[in-house]
Amino acid sequence: NALKFARRFVAEDNNSLQELCYDIIAKFGNENDATFLFETAKRLNNYRSKQLLISALRLDHNGKHRIIKMALELENSEMICVTLGYCVAKNIKINEDRPLSLLHHKDDTVRKHAVAYLMVNLSKNRLSAIQKKYYSSEAYFYNVVSYFDMFLYAPRKIKKIFLNELFDQITSKIK
Repeated sequence: NALKFARRFVAEDNNSLQELCYDIIAKFGNENDATFLFETAKRLNNYRSKQLLISALRLDHNGKHRIIKMALELENSEMICVTLGYCVAKNIKINEDRPLSLLHHKDDTVRKHAVAYLMVNLSKNRLSAIQKKYYSSEAYFYNVVSYFDMFLYAPRKIKKIFLNELFDQITSKIK
């Protein structure tokens, strides 16, 4: 079977063979392959990393989102953004603590993804409370405040356009 072949030969020192094996594992693998694909994505840190991370997230459906938790703890902004985009696109709920902490991340794209995740998963009242706390913190980023303002206070038509554009941007990384 192709999956057994791929698992056996993925460690070979042949890039073409490895690429083929990654594709086979991503397509036919199971939750046991999710960690392998995730670790490989971290190690490669190239164009292929995003694809491998998405495959690992997809395969981890029975793993209580352990890949999501591990990816959100990384320092790699691209992997964090892909993971949050995946959560939004697939309507996956995670503990809000990590997305909240990402509102202070140095990368504005990570902050945008964190805000979008929170907008999808929290009530308007909860978001309002988060915005007030964030705005009164010692250091904050203007883009986070403006995203919250747009979501909480913009007229309905403008808010709808804003949300559609925002969600298209953050979920485009997982297609």
